[in-house]
Amino acid sequence: MESRSGHGRQGGPSPPRRSPNPKPQSYINDGVDRISGLPDHLLEEILRRIRCARSAARTSLLSRRWRHGLWRDLPELSFRGIAAEALPVALTQVARPDLSLLDIHTISCFEVAGITSLLRAAARLAPAELVVSADLLESWGGEHFIPFKLQLPCFHRANSITLELRHHIPQLQVTGGEFPVLERLSLVNCPVHSISDLISRAPRLRSLQLCHRLYYTTCPGKIMVHSTTLEELLLDRWELFGGIDIVAPALRTFTLTSSRLLGIHVVAPELKMFTLSARIVSNHPRITLSAAATVEYLSWTCSFPMTPLIHGVWCLRELKLGEKKDAYVLSLTLDGERTAEQPRNLQEVVQFPRVSVLELYLHTFWPEAHVYGPMVLDLMGIFADIKRLKLVIRDLICAHDETSGRETVFSHRAKL
Repeated sequence: MESRSGHGRQGGPSPPRRSPNPKPQSYINDGVDRISGLPDHLLEEILRRIRCARSAARTSLLSRRWRHGLWRDLPELSFRGIAAEALPVALTQVARPDLSLLDIHTISCFEVAGITSLLRAAARLAPAELVVSADLLESWGGEHFIPFKLQLPCFHRANSITLELRHHIPQLQVTGGEFPVLERLSLVNCPVHSISDLISRAPRLRSLQLCHRLYYTTCPGKIMVHSTTLEELLLDRWELFGGIDIVAPALRTFTLTSSRLLGIHVVAPELKMFTLSARIVSNHPRITLSAAATVEYLSWTCSFPMTPLIHGVWCLRELKLGEKKDAYVLSLTLDGERTAEQPRNLQEVVQFPRVSVLELYLHTFWPEAHVYGPMVLDLMGIFADIKRLKLVIRDLICAHDETSGRETVFSHRAKL
């Protein structure tokens, strides 16, 4: 005889029923520190992946071994969101004297002495890569602003340094020693007292970026960039009243943005990319590029407020040089003006590569400017390789502004 469960009387008691959804065993509140049982290399790997020293320090709440400051021995440290006054204390707790990365981003402003002390403390940790981004307080003495100088100590192990300051721009001075292995240097809003001195202290420098985000920085004297190792040079938002002289046999990329540029001379046989945007403020401007035949990419936009005379009554106002479909296109804006200035050959002002397309924009302010044929023929003689000529004439003799007046367009394509 069988029971309703299907088991015979002699089959013994039926097994206990299991819950369809058994509760997993929970370790959340059992008070056992299982993290401390992990090996050191695994704990350090966990902290390294956190990527923030502040967050790594907070892990002491989870493990008694982390409570002893295991984060202080990490090779890479990032301090983000830390107040300026707390940073020096945090840096003194770092036990490792040879960091591979030190990354500092502050949330409050430093005074001059504070940022100087911060850089000195960072130098003592000898990072291979240094990134500092901080805000600076302006210094005022009564009603007068007090300019200040920021001292940059030498980092003997650093191969990459990035320093960005905001709210105020100091003048950066390098204090003693060299950067023997430095290959990349990026300074944002940190005008250097002497670029040539800085380059001489970094015998392995390959990339130099000097940028200004707040306003243009004035350099009254000529900038000398002479380096046998430099491959990339970026000068952004500079006023170069003394011009710039570059001799860099290994230079491959050069970018310059300047609101006031007296002139520029570049000797760089390996140069591949040259980007220039500038106002040339000189009665006798000159742009020379010894490597024009080897450059693969040129992009120039230059205005000439002093409008140098290049032929007859025609003065150069604007120059644009770019590349379209693997051919260089040169655009010249010329004003017909009455001037007593002695004319200069255009090649004396700018040294050009081989140009395939020539675009001329002529603004006629005087009746004499209607005679443009000799000037055009002279330019076609200079640019003998042009395949296409575009001529735009804007007659402004009777116009009150440059937005009105007659415009005539001629275009000619040479037969190949």
